[in-house]
Amino acid sequence: MITDDAGNEQLVAKKDLVVRSVYNQEKAAKRKQHNFGVDERITIINAMPCCVDGCTRSPSVNMHTRSRGAGGTYRDIIPACQMHHDESHRLGIKTFATKYGLDLSTLAASIAA
Repeated sequence: MITDDAGNEQLVAKKDLVVRSVYNQEKAAKRKQHNFGVDERITIINAMPCCVDGCTRSPSVNMHTRSRGAGGTYRDIIPACQMHHDESHRLGIKTFATKYGLDLSTLAASIAA
């Protein structure tokens, strides 16, 4: 940072914050598209019934079958009510799938198609 008698250091700091703010907004927009796809896809999945047979809770939320760290993309999401979504996080996705007899990769692929 540059400091002079007129106090320009503060102006440089403000400019730096603006640049970071714009960068963070662009990064967030890219992350949203990477994680979820387009807004219409989110709307469609939210209108679907929960992936657990017999569950009538609504609305559904996007549940990732593979995390981003494991190579998952917006194509690896399925609809789940909030209760089952939370349960999948508590149990772990594999245990959740076994408990309810779900083939998550096939289900996600059929939705992504």
